Amino acid sequence: MSEAITLLRKSILEKVPYQLSNADHAKVENIKDATYVTIFEKEFNLSDPSQYKSYNLATVLFLLKNQNLDHSLYFQECLAINIQAISIIDKRGILDYLNGQTNKLDSLDSKDDDGTTNEKEKRGTSEIESEDKDSKKQKVDDNDVDIEIVKKITARERTLQNRKSILQCRGTKSFESAHKIATDIFLSNNKQKGKDASQKIAQLYRSGSKSRDLLHTPIIIVPSAPTSLITMYNVSKFLQDKQFLDPQECRKQGIKKEQYLTITRQKSDGSELKYYVVDSVDKFRTEDWDRVVAVFTCGATWQFKGWKWSNPTELFSKIRGFYLQYQDDVLKEPVKEWNVKVLKVEKYKRHHDIQTVLEFWNELDRYIGNR
Repeated sequence: MSEAITLLRKSILEKVPYQLSNADHAKVENIKDATYVTIFEKEFNLSDPSQYKSYNLATVLFLLKNQNLDHSLYFQECLAINIQAISIIDKRGILDYLNGQTNKLDSLDSKDDDGTTNEKEKRGTSEIESEDKDSKKQKVDDNDVDIEIVKKITARERTLQNRKSILQCRGTKSFESAHKIATDIFLSNNKQKGKDASQKIAQLYRSGSKSRDLLHTPIIIVPSAPTSLITMYNVSKFLQDKQFLDPQECRKQGIKKEQYLTITRQKSDGSELKYYVVDSVDKFRTEDWDRVVAVFTCGATWQFKGWKWSNPTELFSKIRGFYLQYQDDVLKEPVKEWNVKVLKVEKYKRHHDIQTVLEFWNELDRYIGNR
């Protein structure tokens, strides 16, 4: 059995960490920068074969580090650093062995701990293989006619569909129809609140408001911080088109940042509502704050400097707050104390975006209906 794999399993079970090092034998943390691994004071080259099928030590260590990732995400991480990915079939076997859930790993050299081959096991295996071959040979001899018929049939077969073609989406890839169905189902118990919210929004366009400025479009404020997941670069695509794009990628693509945006929300009943989006309140008058219906925060108190309510506790008691983060990220400490709705997006699974956007609009409707 591979000495490196054996020692690696022992280090995991005894909770003794291994150490990565580069070509100069200096310690490193990231496997993509490493050339060697030291386990129990014994050094191995990461390019050496692990003796587990065709995988080298670097491949096994990278899987071990990312064992909790979904297989598709793990595969993308392997592509990002140009490292071989262990197949989903082999993945479970090597992890169960390394984590001590099994004492045997198929496809490793079949040797005892002292390095000698188990002759009894080898002899038994050979006998079984010999019996299997004799059995298969006998079946072939008895069924030559049937086999010839099968060969003629398969020679005329044509593949119409395979596993890949079946999994591919035909026609439109839009989930808009599913969104409309989900909206009708999930909002069926909140129709009255939805009507109240729509009426209150409509009041922002018509009469009955405190001042003439309230006759204009309701306002949504987003952060100006470049580290925020929602900014002027991607807010329209997210809230209007129901698709999340990383703001940094938008900037790299040359998407222009606007000083303000008007987004249109298409409701399930066919009606449309418009919202005004900004990331600066420098030119706000007192009356403008009455039009603000939602604030996205970046999780920092400096965002509210110069606002009508600069204290986050007071601000989010008067205006509905939202915070957008990645699904697996840890929630920032200040946000935990604020009265904000936390919305989560996946890093790679874009078909989940529509549910997050629906969650935002539902929460905003509830807030406006009770305002």
